[in-house]
Amino acid sequence: MKQAWTRGEKMLWATPLLFGVVAVAAKFGPDVVERTLGRPQRWNTAPDNDIRSMALSRNGEVLAVSGSLRSKSGRWKPGSGTIYFWNARTGARLSPFLPVYTRDKTGFTHGFDIYALKLSPDAKQIGFSRVHQNWALYNVATRKQLWSFPQFISDAEFSCDGRFIALSVDADVFIVGASDGRVRAHWKRRGSPNSQDLAWAPDGKIVADIGSYDENDPIELRQAADGKLVRRIQRKYASSVAFSPNGKRLVVAAALLEISSSQSLDSFAPVRCYEVATGALKWEVKATSLGGTDFQHAAFCDAVFSPDGRTIAVYQYNNRRVLLLDSTTGKTKKILNLGRAEPTPFFVPPALAFSPDGKRLFARGRSAVLVWDLE
Repeated sequence: MKQAWTRGEKMLWATPLLFGVVAVAAKFGPDVVERTLGRPQRWNTAPDNDIRSMALSRNGEVLAVSGSLRSKSGRWKPGSGTIYFWNARTGARLSPFLPVYTRDKTGFTHGFDIYALKLSPDAKQIGFSRVHQNWALYNVATRKQLWSFPQFISDAEFSCDGRFIALSVDADVFIVGASDGRVRAHWKRRGSPNSQDLAWAPDGKIVADIGSYDENDPIELRQAADGKLVRRIQRKYASSVAFSPNGKRLVVAAALLEISSSQSLDSFAPVRCYEVATGALKWEVKATSLGGTDFQHAAFCDAVFSPDGRTIAVYQYNNRRVLLLDSTTGKTKKILNLGRAEPTPFFVPPALAFSPDGKRLFARGRSAVLVWDLE
């Protein structure tokens, strides 16, 4: 006949199980609650980090971000310029790429901030410029430099097949081979050049270039092979540009710094979609339809298509939210709020990325990456 367990024996067996449940809840509980409430997960970097760069590999395996750490007095802090990595599928933190600081003859220390951070489509290479340093491509696994471009670069984009990289700084755009960094094509920007945003067409034949703050300068579509002009599209302010997955449409978004004091809020459209073949405007989202009575509500730092081309995510950074738009009409389908009183993030692209299956959206926050599970 079985003897009944005493209370002490029950506690002895139950205690490890209880601690296991508590440990699991502590680890996963906050994210479960956040997802239930429709809030994003937070993949944190350093508490005082100001994230400036974000890159997701095209295969959806690796996410990388970097930023700057400053004291209240504005001085750089140790750890500034660290590149943080995650397994983008699981959220597991990977080994960071630690900065290397160098001091020049004038006493200026380099390496505290990162520009033009980009992952190759297969996540095996990563490229970036540190402040006042050349843009270089590295092996992600070994952290060894593969090659260096002979100047600082402020924006970079891999072609979809990973064979070429578009590099830009001020008035110059270079198309280089990803294997060796050799220049294949080059063009000069017009107007008042200031590095903005670049985007590759899915077939790798065309590069869309926003290279100026001037409201009258158009978006230029250039042949990647030789830099020849294909088409100019009326600009009306733009700081971010992206092709649809089939390459037939182009979406642009404008940041607040793009807007002149003479611009009327009633006529301003910060998000617009164009036909690539003709340059014709398909639709636009008027600032007045976004709520609010000033330009703060019409400021966007990035726009990207979902992998199936049916949705466009746009980052309304002053309002700290992401709008999911119907790509055929521009109408808002859903609003994603950053939550937790997230500070206003850095105002230039890239700031958004969809996972390859379209089920997850990544957004650059101030010191964390915000991650929504959309399905």
